[in-house]
Amino acid sequence: MSFGIYSRIKIFDSMKIDMQKIARLVASVNELVKMNLMQAFTDTPNVYVIKSILQLKDKKYMHNWCQNVLSVWKLSNAEKALTLGEDVELVVYDKETGDMLCRYSKVNGLKFS
Repeated sequence: MSFGIYSRIKIFDSMKIDMQKIARLVASVNELVKMNLMQAFTDTPNVYVIKSILQLKDKKYMHNWCQNVLSVWKLSNAEKALTLGEDVELVVYDKETGDMLCRYSKVNGLKFS
């Protein structure tokens, strides 16, 4: 009986951590938009961001950044994300020049232009 209670507590604790992480991600993206470093989301997973805030040479950083921003986009556009399916591709553009910086999808990973 105690195993069942322990398992439920463990599940709720991990959900709490996930919800806290999600809240931090959303807050971080909202802060970038508020500071005009990133354009607000549209119904397509295209992001316009000030290039100088990104660490483009650090592939692990960029992979994580794109993965996190795509997760927030999916939350913000849940219905659209569902219709696009698993292979939603985030395209990151330089906000100042319009040049494409990179693409990211869960299936294809991170690709630089």
